[in-house]
Amino acid sequence: VASAFSILPTACLEESLCILWMLQRAGLPVTMRVGVQACPFRAHAWVECDGQPVGEDPFFLRTYAPMTIGPI
Repeated sequence: VASAFSILPTACLEESLCILWMLQRAGLPVTMRVGVQACPFRAHAWVECDGQPVGEDPFFLRTYAPMTIGPI
């Protein structure tokens, strides 16, 4: 939501780190994921809560091979 009011563009990594931090502070069991595509190379970051993506389309995320990043 905050990125909608930003005068600077934000990327999925910055947004995911902010979401991860806020939801962890609220005591929710969240995990940050970074997914990659091989050809053409692309990367995308998102947050999951109880295995479900937060604010992301699960169909879109199927195109990425996820890597798990532990708690911060």
